[in-house]
Amino acid sequence: MTPLQRKFHRLIRATRTFDAAFYARNNPDLAGEEDLLAQYIVRGEAENRAPSPWFDPLWYRGQLRRVPEGHCLLAHYLTVGDGDGYQPMIGLDPAFVRTRAGRRDEPALVGYVRAVEAGRPVDPNRFFAAAWYGEQNPDVVAAGVDPYWHWVHVGADEGRLPSHDFNWFALRERYHLSGSNTEAFRALMARWRLLGDGDDDSGTDRTSAAERMQEEVRANHRPSPLYEHHAAPPVADTRRACDVYAFYLTQYHRVAENDAWWGEGFTEWHNVVRGTPRFSGHYQPRVPSALGFYDLEDPRIMPRQVALARQAGLAGFAFYYYHFGDQRLLERPLDRFVADPSLDAGFFLIWANETWSRRWDGSEAEILLEQRYPDTLPGEVAADLVRYAADPRYRRIGERPLFVIYRVGHLPDPTGWIARFREACRALGEDPVIWMAQTFEDLDPRVYDLDGAMEFPPHKHSRELPLAMPQRPFGSNPALKVWDYDRFVAAALADLAEPTPYPLVRACFPSWDNDSRRQGASSVIHGSTPALFRQWLEPLVAAAEADSDDPIVCINAWNEWGEGAYLEPDRHFGYAYLNTVQAVMHPQEDAGGLKIVLVGHDAFPAGAQRLLLHLGRTLTADLGASVRFVLLRGDAGYDGLLPDYQAVAPTIVCNTHRPVDRVAADLVRDGFGAAIVNSGASAPALVLLADAGLKVLSLIHELPAMADTLGFAPDLRAAAGAVRGFVASTRSVAQVIEDAGVPADAITLLPQGQYRRVARVGRDAARRALLGPDDDRAVVVALGYGDRRKGVDLFVAAAEAACAADDAMLFVWQGDWDPATAQALADRVEPLVTAGWLLHLPDSPEIETLMAAADLFLLSSREDPLPSAAIEAWSCGLPVVALADAGGISDLIAGDSDLGVLAKGEDVASLAAAVQAGLALSRSEARAAWAAERFDWPGYVRALLGLVLAPPAVEVAIIGHNHGRFVASRCASIARQTLPPVRVTYHDIASTDGSAAAARHEAARLGFGFRADPANGGHLPTSWRQIVAGSDAEFLHLAEGDDWIAPDMLDRCVAALQDAPDAAYAFTAVEWTDGDDQVIADHSGYPASVIGTAVQDGAINAAVLRASGMRIRNPVLSVSSVVWRRAVLAELLERERAALATLDFAFDWLLYLRAAAAGYGAVFVPEPLCRHRQHTASFAERSDAGRHQMEIARIHALDPDPDRAAERAAYMASIME
Repeated sequence: MTPLQRKFHRLIRATRTFDAAFYARNNPDLAGEEDLLAQYIVRGEAENRAPSPWFDPLWYRGQLRRVPEGHCLLAHYLTVGDGDGYQPMIGLDPAFVRTRAGRRDEPALVGYVRAVEAGRPVDPNRFFAAAWYGEQNPDVVAAGVDPYWHWVHVGADEGRLPSHDFNWFALRERYHLSGSNTEAFRALMARWRLLGDGDDDSGTDRTSAAERMQEEVRANHRPSPLYEHHAAPPVADTRRACDVYAFYLTQYHRVAENDAWWGEGFTEWHNVVRGTPRFSGHYQPRVPSALGFYDLEDPRIMPRQVALARQAGLAGFAFYYYHFGDQRLLERPLDRFVADPSLDAGFFLIWANETWSRRWDGSEAEILLEQRYPDTLPGEVAADLVRYAADPRYRRIGERPLFVIYRVGHLPDPTGWIARFREACRALGEDPVIWMAQTFEDLDPRVYDLDGAMEFPPHKHSRELPLAMPQRPFGSNPALKVWDYDRFVAAALADLAEPTPYPLVRACFPSWDNDSRRQGASSVIHGSTPALFRQWLEPLVAAAEADSDDPIVCINAWNEWGEGAYLEPDRHFGYAYLNTVQAVMHPQEDAGGLKIVLVGHDAFPAGAQRLLLHLGRTLTADLGASVRFVLLRGDAGYDGLLPDYQAVAPTIVCNTHRPVDRVAADLVRDGFGAAIVNSGASAPALVLLADAGLKVLSLIHELPAMADTLGFAPDLRAAAGAVRGFVASTRSVAQVIEDAGVPADAITLLPQGQYRRVARVGRDAARRALLGPDDDRAVVVALGYGDRRKGVDLFVAAAEAACAADDAMLFVWQGDWDPATAQALADRVEPLVTAGWLLHLPDSPEIETLMAAADLFLLSSREDPLPSAAIEAWSCGLPVVALADAGGISDLIAGDSDLGVLAKGEDVASLAAAVQAGLALSRSEARAAWAAERFDWPGYVRALLGLVLAPPAVEVAIIGHNHGRFVASRCASIARQTLPPVRVTYHDIASTDGSAAAARHEAARLGFGFRADPANGGHLPTSWRQIVAGSDAEFLHLAEGDDWIAPDMLDRCVAALQDAPDAAYAFTAVEWTDGDDQVIADHSGYPASVIGTAVQDGAINAAVLRASGMRIRNPVLSVSSVVWRRAVLAELLERERAALATLDFAFDWLLYLRAAAAGYGAVFVPEPLCRHRQHTASFAERSDAGRHQMEIARIHALDPDPDRAAERAAYMASIME
């Protein structure tokens, strides 16, 4: 060793930071070395060998700008790095550790190691609680493994939480982390200097568990974003052939036994209300809505249950049947059902033959009522079955009644017992089909000489699937078990593909959670949504229909509220799960909403692929569209974003077994009608997609050199007559498309929007995090994947030239480099890094800090159409330097010198000079505002939809006054229309409750316009006239700000108007709701009572309208239910200006009357596609009763026909009452 190395040797040995046993164990090739520490210092560190569990040379080296030549990394940490705050291993924060172990005059690692050796694990950072981790994971303690070392290397990816309040979701969202838990934590710690002291960090929640639990309870009592009202009844005779039965629990009435065991008045509802959320996002308690906390002794309940079930397409119920050997129990609801033949639903029995205990799971502890099997029981059960099977509604398989045994393995001598039971049934004239439920360890019915089996999930798969780790638990619940619902779906569908050697009825559940029964020692299957439930139910139904002439599928359950397994409506999801069953069982009635296919060439983490990903996110999250991603390849090396795609929407990767044409045909069969195809690399799919029947829009991003490399010109030329059109982000790209032989009129120039909003962070803090304290160098940044096309070599050359002239600069590139390019540049990069002039950071979606610290963005691309990174830089107010004639960014800078500076081609001197000139341009809020307006992302998405769908031009104006509470849902109901409006504007009229701010926010988020009009005092005709004057759309929908319309309302009304050219407007039936979105009245039949039976024909001519009761009463119950022909409305508003000036309440009624007088008809859509809110401060309801009556009288005065006098008087009298 050299003298310096011997010095290192003494230092490390004195601090006990070298673990010889660890080193020997992990480096068996060094067996025989006498001095392992010397080997580490001389050679081992250079070979990336770790000296102890607590020091990682690779991790430490990655944090440093440079290390003096010949220096030992561990010694550097002990003498320099600890004081500068560098981590010796991932996440071991010296400043944090020093406050908990060790002394201020020694390196933190020394104190940390001393504490570990003494058996007192120390928290290494604010995210990890060593003592808590040990308590929660006794297996780690038993194995003698240090808690933090275990979590970093094993526990994180096993899903174990590092501390009580740790929240992976919040951290991933806040810091844009991706990958496995370990990868995400490494990315977080790679920029731990940026995290500050945690005061504003969302990874750990500073509120108490009790407060967070209370907020969770409040949230679970409110309608969720997935809440649905009850769907309209399906068209008759559309139910699928499969019979779907839901398991039915009868424990919703009092019985003497429950009174004795649990207290007077006990029913299942007493359990249900005890449900408590145990972690963030845990859906408890579960509260019924439409049916309430019902009592099955109430004769009104079962008819309502049957009506709901039958509308959804269920064949009926599988009633639990309880016979304990000595007595029956809970039989009254079943007997009530059988006694009422008007209840039009099928049924069969499931014998729940298990002992009842206080643990609710059939275990033998604390027995309440034991399941016995006396010799007389086969005959008694047979008599009951035969009696119930005499009902014509009882489900039979062929001629034989169906009977299911829940726990066949609990029968004494099961085969013999079943034989005696069959004999008893036959003696009574029946030969039942007997199935067993697949519960616990019993799966194969052949063992018991049974006819088949029925799945009973979550049994079977719960034993196979891994547990999930809940986010932010609210307390210590060691017996709590949590699974992911989507894993059950995947396992069940994988099992569906495997044939069984015996008849098997498949089953699924909408959700499952028995916390209300087990109180923290519960089993929770977390993350169910109506969409995931459909992904499970629909294939089961299809498979049953394909495999059987008498298909049956079961759902667990109709009303197992204590196990969180129910279809009945609740306060959080409403009717969403019932509506899902209806959509599956009545597929013709599945309106489906907007359905879009997004096609990309691969999932490589680059700009075009990220654009497609964000397009999918916006379509699904903001517009409520059903999206399918189709990727032309997704093999290794091209799949980096594949998990991100899959998280947004179902993703199909094409290959030889799933070619594009077959995938397209399947999607068309599933109801998809349009595809947006991203980039020229996907051009070979254009014709195939169009030939399958999809409307296709092609987005092209490539400039000439890349276009020549990909060679897609023939594909564009072939597709020119088959697709809806081509979109180019810049004029140069448009020229590439035109040069391929595509007519110019098929090309739309549409700059892409800025899909990622860059949050603003403090500039001073960002610069300290990047540069350290007291470093005022100028920072020049670049983002993205670095290769020759992106000009990473020019970036390096610019750093060399610029820093040679002025070393007060730091050039930073964030993003991975092409390996060949990186290798070619290594010799030039290393001196720049050593000198502190160049910093290369790994790829990360977190760019906020870098942009805040930057003074200039350098786009060194030789060719780049319109890179998002430069747009993001502008959105932060940064100037941009780019090469002349390199793409769309260059064109923009050439047209506006405030945006940045252009360099002359690849001239390095010119590029360095451009950097200096660019640094002279300061940050500018005006530049940021310009970028926000020009690169509007929601507007870009809507423009794409307009191009691919080519819908009729309908504009929407939402008019709100003090409707802040309803702004989000109102805007969402417009954003999610299956017929996308060409323009949506929210008009706030003199609101005083903060509505304007809420509406402005939602409008910006969804790409709507916003206008505040405080001047007209809420006089709607004035607002309407202004809106109509500013519109050029063919159709116009004007809506109140607190109403709601169904997703297909605009589509249905516009289609009806297109079929009735003489109609001035179309209107739909209306439901009235209260302030909590509960339907309080359905007025679907009201228009017929005014106009007459002519409304049944849809289109109503002017003569019928003029002769109808419309002169007495307004047939339209809400202006929100109407779509107008804009030109007709404009004509009427102008012609009736004077009369309208005197009306606040009845002005729309006057317009309908004058339209009919002018010869215009109307169209009525009979479904209630509009919900009008009562008891809120809507415009019509702000007028007092006297004003209402006066305006009605004024309308009546327009029709002096004496024959109508009595009708007018009667209506006025009813109004006054």
